[in-house]
Amino acid sequence: LPWDEFPSALTLKTEDAAAVQAAFAARLALLQRAGIEVNFGIVADITDDPDMFIYRRALGIDPESGSARVAAAVAGEQGQSLATLKHFPGHGAAPGDSHEGIPSTELSKDAWAARDGAPFAAGIAAGAPLLMFGHLTYTSVDPAPASLSAEWHRIAREELGFTGVSVTDDLGMLEA
Repeated sequence: LPWDEFPSALTLKTEDAAAVQAAFAARLALLQRAGIEVNFGIVADITDDPDMFIYRRALGIDPESGSARVAAAVAGEQGQSLATLKHFPGHGAAPGDSHEGIPSTELSKDAWAARDGAPFAAGIAAGAPLLMFGHLTYTSVDPAPASLSAEWHRIAREELGFTGVSVTDDLGMLEA
């Protein structure tokens, strides 16, 4: 929204969890005034590489900072909006921009769970009601993009305990 002057993820990734929670609560108030009840705005991807396309949008640079900030963002929107975690299972390990192709990584599921999966687990534990699946592939888990992968959906539900609504990123991106 053009009148949104609250700190972006680029700023919030260096702030403490309380600042993240306050920023997301304030941003949520703007959305509510505009009549918007769903926010696709919690980027749970992590990367410490400023050259990655997702860096400017991610709330954390490592599992610990990402987990704390993602949980705080969910808390900031709790009960007021349908907060969405994205882009499950995470762009950090899969180089490339999913707007231009399907990023891929051979990272193992165990390594994913210890790193890129941690902020998603924290956001789910914090009560995020929506989970957006990204168009990226973790070939050691499934050769299909996560957005089309029954296995990634199973992992979210059975292993991470997600019980909310699953959505995908824009399906038109797959055409690119």
